[in-house]
Amino acid sequence: MSRDFHQDLLTQSYDVVLAQLLLVEITSELALKNLLKEQFDALKPGGVLILTTTSEDFLRHRWTNIDTNFQGNNTVANGQAGRIRLINRNLVLDSYCWSKAFLLSIFSKYGFELLNLHQPLGSDDDPYHWQDELKHSPYNIFILQSI
Repeated sequence: MSRDFHQDLLTQSYDVVLAQLLLVEITSELALKNLLKEQFDALKPGGVLILTTTSEDFLRHRWTNIDTNFQGNNTVANGQAGRIRLINRNLVLDSYCWSKAFLLSIFSKYGFELLNLHQPLGSDDDPYHWQDELKHSPYNIFILQSI
């Protein structure tokens, strides 16, 4: 299948696009802009992008299932990678961080309007032994609409 046919198939085809933790893999501002352009192009006019990514304080707190206790994580800046370990898998990964303010400015430049921002917290009533999730959200869930 040619790239042009594939691209035509995706242009303005979707009411909703879900991008779950995709931004932690994006290594540059240019790659982020290209990704947002592709997602915008895939949406029908007025379509919704639901984008989940880590919060900007993600590398600075203690989480129930993710170890962030690595040297240098406290000084990671926008667009830089920190290290995490998935505790139950003992898997160490790089995680790129993007600030909420930076993302909001990029979203508007690429044709998205913020409909809602969720920053979920754990609850004492949950069946988990939360650590910092009770006071700090590890994730930002952006609900965006193409304009």
